[in-house]
Amino acid sequence: LRSLLDELPVCCRRGCGWTGRRDALVAHEASGPNQCIHLRLEAAEAQIAFLSEAGGHLRERDRKIAELELRVAQQDQQVVDFGRQLLAREVRIQELERLLEEQERNLTQKDVELALLQARGLRPPEEERTGTD
Repeated sequence: LRSLLDELPVCCRRGCGWTGRRDALVAHEASGPNQCIHLRLEAAEAQIAFLSEAGGHLRERDRKIAELELRVAQQDQQVVDFGRQLLAREVRIQELERLLEEQERNLTQKDVELALLQARGLRPPEEERTGTD
């Protein structure tokens, strides 16, 4: 009885116009070259929707990448600016250290001169001018 039923002619349930044996209906609805055109269309529409959604995700990702690249460029500029400031400060520190060394040498020389004057029993030139003891 089943084989007689399988030989009965049937039409596609989706209305694509296909007619054939009842046992061939499963193959008509399965994927492949003889698939129902309506099923192919649904599959293509689903793929288009998926690709469209993926395209939206890609556009959003590209936007975020562009934002991050801009932030990186800004931060790179900040790093360069900070580097310049650090270099300028390092140069200034070196200048001040040289000046400090010079002042320390001058102070040491003045201390030696003062000690020599005190050893001779003389007053420093500043005390002589002010007249203070």
